[in-house]
Amino acid sequence: MCKRKNDIAGFCLMGLHFPISAGIDLRGRRKGAKAAVKMTGAGFGFALFSPKDIADDIAALKKVIKKNKAPLIPVLSYDDKYSYEGMEKSLDSCFALLYDFVDAFIIDGFGARPEVLDSLLNIRLYNDDYRPILLRVKDDLLSSELDELISFALLSDIDGLAISNPRLLEKAKGRANGVLNLLFLGDFQEDAPFYCIKCRKGPFGEFISRFSALRLRRRIRRQQR
Repeated sequence: MCKRKNDIAGFCLMGLHFPISAGIDLRGRRKGAKAAVKMTGAGFGFALFSPKDIADDIAALKKVIKKNKAPLIPVLSYDDKYSYEGMEKSLDSCFALLYDFVDAFIIDGFGARPEVLDSLLNIRLYNDDYRPILLRVKDDLLSSELDELISFALLSDIDGLAISNPRLLEKAKGRANGVLNLLFLGDFQEDAPFYCIKCRKGPFGEFISRFSALRLRRRIRRQQR
C-alpha cells in the first residue's frame, strides 16, 4: 500500500510506489538501463536513464520487469537519437518499444511537438497497462513559459511535470499542485519530499553512487527506530 510521506521512507505518486525518496539520475551514461537496474537493486527509490541502444536496454529491463520494486524511468528528448538493431528510431517508436518494460516516461517538454505527444498518448491508449507521462521542465524557464507548459500539460492529458529547479518547483506547486503531479529531480533539500542524486562520472561513479544508497538505507533505519 502506498503512503504519502515527506520523509526518506518513501512515497506514492501517479500510482507508483517509490521505496525511498532518493533517486539516481543516470542520464548520459552508456548502457543507462543496465545501470538503472543496478542502482535500484542497490537501494535507490527510482532511476532515470537515457535510452540509446533500445535492444540492449530491453534486454537489461526484461531481467527485472516482474521483480523490480523501484520505478525505472527513461527520459526521452527530441534532440536525442535512438537505435534498435542498427536502425535509427523516432521518439514515438522508442516510446512504443520500451513501453512494456518501464514504469513511467519523462519527455523533454518545453517546445514539445503536439503531434508527437498525441502519438505517445495514442500508444498508451491502446496498451492494457497505464504508464504515466511527465514533461521535463527546463531549469531556466520563465514564469510565463511555465504557465504555458502547465496549460499545455492539462490540455494534453499529461500526468505531471518533472522539475529540477527549486524555484520553478515552488511556482509550479502554487499553480498546478493538486491538478498535476510534480516530481522533483533536484539535489537534497530539507523541505523537499524527494530528490535525485546525479551519478558521478568516471570509472568509479557507479560504485560511489551505490555507497550513497547504502548510507541512505542506514539513515532510513535510524529514522524508523
